[in-house]
Amino acid sequence: MPTAPPCSRVLRLLGAVDRGDRTEIKALLAALEAADKSLLDAAHEIGWRLIAFVAAMTAAAALSD
Repeated sequence: MPTAPPCSRVLRLLGAVDRGDRTEIKALLAALEAADKSLLDAAHEIGWRLIAFVAAMTAAAALSD
């Protein structure tokens, strides 16, 4: 199975946090820690802005529950 890109892992991490799935959270954090950081350059800025927006919306939704 191919490795998911870091932005996909971050979105999955947000979902796991929202569900309270500690096992998946730990696995995704470990995968992100081991990810190739050279992939995180300016060419991916739009994706990271989207992730920041989704993170903010997820946090706001969690607070309103």
